[in-house]
Amino acid sequence: MARYPLTKKIEEFTHHVSMLVGQQGWQGRLTASWNAKREEFSEGKQLGSQKLYIVKFRNAIKEWFGSLPVNDPRSALEEKTLAIISFPDGMLETLNRDYNRAVKKRAENLILVRQPDALVLTFVEWLKSTDVRQKALGVMGLTGRRFIEVVKTGTFRPVVEKLDRGTSRMKFVVEFEGQAKTREAEGSMHGVSYRILVVPAGKIDTVPLVLEAMAEIRASKIGERWQTYDYVDLNAGESGRFNGQLRGSLSGVEGMTDELLGKLSVKWLRALYAELAYARFGSLRKTKSAFFAQILGHAEDDLKTSLSYMVLALGDDETAIERAKAEVQRLLDAVRNQMNEEKAAKRAAGNLVEDDDDDDVVIANEDMD
Repeated sequence: MARYPLTKKIEEFTHHVSMLVGQQGWQGRLTASWNAKREEFSEGKQLGSQKLYIVKFRNAIKEWFGSLPVNDPRSALEEKTLAIISFPDGMLETLNRDYNRAVKKRAENLILVRQPDALVLTFVEWLKSTDVRQKALGVMGLTGRRFIEVVKTGTFRPVVEKLDRGTSRMKFVVEFEGQAKTREAEGSMHGVSYRILVVPAGKIDTVPLVLEAMAEIRASKIGERWQTYDYVDLNAGESGRFNGQLRGSLSGVEGMTDELLGKLSVKWLRALYAELAYARFGSLRKTKSAFFAQILGHAEDDLKTSLSYMVLALGDDETAIERAKAEVQRLLDAVRNQMNEEKAAKRAAGNLVEDDDDDDVVIANEDMD
């Protein structure tokens, strides 16, 4: 099956919307156009992919409305337009329920990472590889940044502090900019630069190696080519290759188990990074969920997203898993309490739509598969 030309289709549809909105009978005509377009790109796609496509179409329409002059009468029609270019009934509820069940299942089946130090040393070695993809995997493992952020959108800079006698670079920290996702959620770090921790190899600061590797990735021929791709093309063309290379490269690492190897992907590297960073830099002054949210660029009160990353346990025996399970259960309880408070507030305001599935903790499908 030929790949769906999403970028071109979005441009064409946005132009169609721009010519249609505000005309006589535009809402009915737009509804018919959107239904046909959604049927076109949904063929053979899972619900998660369909949702991603719809979000991209909606974002393009929002950008078009944002470009209109203030006095353009069509500006007042944005809400009505987006009400048409929306998700089909039940899609988000189905995705949330499915994701919630997956999170609960993972919480009950946490995977043990027996020799995390060996993994860190492996990531450091990858930074020195002549293979650009291997370098990128090393950066992902030590910084926890997403695939798209490492190969395309992200920039890393040293953090330099002024001292009485000059300047000094801070160890174990870089300034990161170019975060993807988070849907520009309030409190997230989308669109701004912020400091992130870089996992050290024992006491060795790996920041210089990461910065050097990033410069080499960007300067490489394939790195330059990646800059010309959009997210959909990059994901379709590279994610499978990266995941296969990741598993193949880790298969002989000391302490690697078939269970962990079978699960590892570039997405799971973010969860592994969060655990590695927490083990090295975690503090009693900050909860694990708040620590995860901070270093991954989410709002610190985003308990649901933090929960989605708690899929691993570092240690050499089953007690590590039991400790991790206790933390996950504590966070599940916190998420449920948070949701109950939100429901109570909506109910008081008369905005709550009751459903038949209140017993589930619904987790936003942000990053983990």
